[in-house]
Amino acid sequence: MKKYIPFITLCFFGISTTTWAQSYSDDLYWSISKLNEDSLRIGFKDKGSVQLKGLYNYNSNAVTNDFFGKLVYKSTYISEGDKQGSLNRLKAHNRLGVDLAASLHGTYRSKKDTTVLFDAGVAYRDFTYAYFTKDIFKLAFEGNAQYAGQNAEVGPSTLKEWSYASLFVGIQKVVCKELIVGARLSFIKAGFYRETSMGKGNLYTDPNGDYVELSAPFHWYSQKRPDNPFAANNGWGAGVDLYAQRFFKKSILSIEVRDLGAVNWRNMDTYTGDKTYRYEGQNIGDILAPGNSYISSVALDSVAKELGIEKVVQNKTTMLPTRLQVSYLYKLNTQWAVKGDLNYMFLKGYLPYAKVSAYYAITPALFIVPAITVGGYGSVNTQLGLSATVAKTWSLQANVFALEYFIAPTSYSGHGLELYLTKRF
Repeated sequence: MKKYIPFITLCFFGISTTTWAQSYSDDLYWSISKLNEDSLRIGFKDKGSVQLKGLYNYNSNAVTNDFFGKLVYKSTYISEGDKQGSLNRLKAHNRLGVDLAASLHGTYRSKKDTTVLFDAGVAYRDFTYAYFTKDIFKLAFEGNAQYAGQNAEVGPSTLKEWSYASLFVGIQKVVCKELIVGARLSFIKAGFYRETSMGKGNLYTDPNGDYVELSAPFHWYSQKRPDNPFAANNGWGAGVDLYAQRFFKKSILSIEVRDLGAVNWRNMDTYTGDKTYRYEGQNIGDILAPGNSYISSVALDSVAKELGIEKVVQNKTTMLPTRLQVSYLYKLNTQWAVKGDLNYMFLKGYLPYAKVSAYYAITPALFIVPAITVGGYGSVNTQLGLSATVAKTWSLQANVFALEYFIAPTSYSGHGLELYLTKRF
């Protein structure tokens, strides 16, 4: 009997499909409020504010919106035709990111010194990033029969998933009317972490399908996924955000470092291998076939034991997905402004992310912000932002990434939504 089993794809793609990462948010209200002033110089009118924020974003340079939607949102059967759009976009190495985040925070301006603003709040984030070869995707979603008598390139590839809650405090200082600096300290409660990394190497399938042979160094770290991610406590960590904003007559230059920190995760199941492994297993033509529960039912312990890989339970410290951002906003006139953002996340294979936005004031209280982006997890995408001020102290902002989802779901990637609700005092 032929025994086709992509063992390494079991490790690499054995993740929950309820994962939620690339959000480079613009504080539209803050930028707009400055553009509505005669000058971009700093004012001290607000005593403080409360803001509720939520975002969800998915993007990839390869996996299409249609494929991702059927896999994650609908959990439905994926046909060969459904796969073709993603297969056509695959490159030698590919990226995918999913981000789900929410926060509630408030600010308070010091009465003794109006140049000082205090900040405090709570936040939650669930973030997944994958960097993978073309062959490992085909192994996972088409099986390895196609590689009979051949090597499939499985590395370098990596998959990381974080979920954590945080409590943060911060301070902002107006150094002078041309410069603001600020910092925020976060205390992190760890929810869930999983990491699979594969070094450069191959998976060989026997011509008769009797065995597969993996020749690539790898490691796997994982915890039991909590039923309630908000209540989970699988470790502790800390992080800091740092930023500075320089004001000119008609422009603002901002520099930020976000999520600079680390988390210590407790009781990680750890599997590590650095030699050639041969495995004989059951036949799976397509792991996404209806009723197939192979990935969820196979005990990784038993597979590892057969291969002579010992499981070790240990703590692991990981860095947060740190991001560096530089942005420049220029006021053209009382109705128009343009803004450029350049972002980078310190993740393997991640590309610099650039965004160009145009701000147009329909009225002094209503702005529309179209934008185009390139890089990051995806390729080229469009966005549309809207900001409305109501009763002078309420602000509602939305940033939508949906055009590609509606007009070309089977051949393009990227969709999401970002919302802000702000009350100023």
